[in-house]
Amino acid sequence: MNLKQLKTLALVATIATLIVACFHDSEEEMPIVNNENCKAEGITKIEDKAVRDKFASLCARRGQFKPTPKKEW
Repeated sequence: MNLKQLKTLALVATIATLIVACFHDSEEEMPIVNNENCKAEGITKIEDKAVRDKFASLCARRGQFKPTPKKEW
């Protein structure tokens, strides 16, 4: 192998490694957002910090919009 072939091989290997790393699916599955799972004990059971933060955010926003009664001032 000459130097040019070695550089090309290293470049292809680097690109392939970066592409595979981008699509690596190591995240644990997020539990279903419901009243039981959204308790503090349920949230702390999630080990992956990114998944735990996303799940806690979804728990905080799980309610429905309920407008307050209109007041006539």
